[in-house]
Amino acid sequence: NKIFDYFALGKPVVVSKAKPLARIINSSDAGFVADCESPEGVFNILPDLKFKNYNYYSKSAYNAFLNHYNWENDSKHLIEFVEKYI
Repeated sequence: NKIFDYFALGKPVVVSKAKPLARIINSSDAGFVADCESPEGVFNILPDLKFKNYNYYSKSAYNAFLNHYNWENDSKHLIEFVEKYI
């Protein structure tokens, strides 16, 4: 859940290729997916980051939080799920 805390602060993130994390980043354009299986994999993405538009990714992260990854949105889905079984 730490990823969503960063989104709330408008901070883009670097995540591993784990499918759930990569899906979130690819759908929100709020960060970068890297090969995190070794220190070299993480190190290799660093030079590319300095050429990225930080303001764009920061806005994307904050918008992902506002529009999708927040408690207000999640609580609606949770209530709908629970109501199906009560």
